[in-house]
Parts: sequence; C-alpha cells; structure tokens
Amino acid sequence: MINEIDNPILGICFDAGHAHINQPLIRGKIAFCKEKLFHFHASDNFGIYDDHILPGTGKINWRDVFSDLKKITYNGTYLLEVVPNNKTYEDMGLAGDFTIIEVGRAFFRHMRIRPDL
Repeated sequence: MINEIDNPILGICFDAGHAHINQPLIRGKIAFCKEKLFHFHASDNFGIYDDHILPGTGKINWRDVFSDLKKITYNGTYLLEVVPNNKTYEDMGLAGDFTIIEVGRAFFRHMRIRPDL
C-alpha cells in the first residue's frame, strides 16, 4: 500500500518486537522496507508477546537485524523501546540503578554498533 501512495514524507516505522511475534524470521522484512524505512523500534521478546525487553535478552537475532539495516544503509532514527521489568541487564555491563540512557549506550556498545559510546 505504501508504494501506491507516492509521497516522499510517507514512510515505515519498523518495530522489531512486533515483526518477531509469531513470525520469528525478521530477515528479509527489513530489506522489503528499503528506502521507505524512516524509524526503527528496538525491543526484544520471545516470539509470543510484545515483551518490550532489552534487545539481546529475548530471541531476536540482533546481529542479523543490524546486518540487514547496514545492507540497506539505514540512517534513520532508533528508539530503544524497553519497559523496565525483572530481566537482568548484567550481560550489558549494567548493575544496580541505571538510566534508560545508560541502557541505550550499553546496548549499542554491546552490539558493537557504536563502541565509542
């Protein structure tokens, strides 16, 4: 439908968590969006509910996701869509009290997307 409406300001917000629910293979879905991909929501889940957990703590293959984003040279915005819960953030190097900014930085460092953060 989006291709039928030829408007340069109309785009897609790709939500990795939504794309993973009941359809665990995200590969190919990002490439399908190509130049119409304007915004990206990053959150993880286990493929059943939209858990909004920190990427890397569910079942989404984030290496594949970011590889696909790189292939289409995605330069849009990212939203880390995480709801605090009892999931551990220790493998991201976080412990105790932390801010969502620290979670975002840890995520991008962990994924080696922005190791300078």
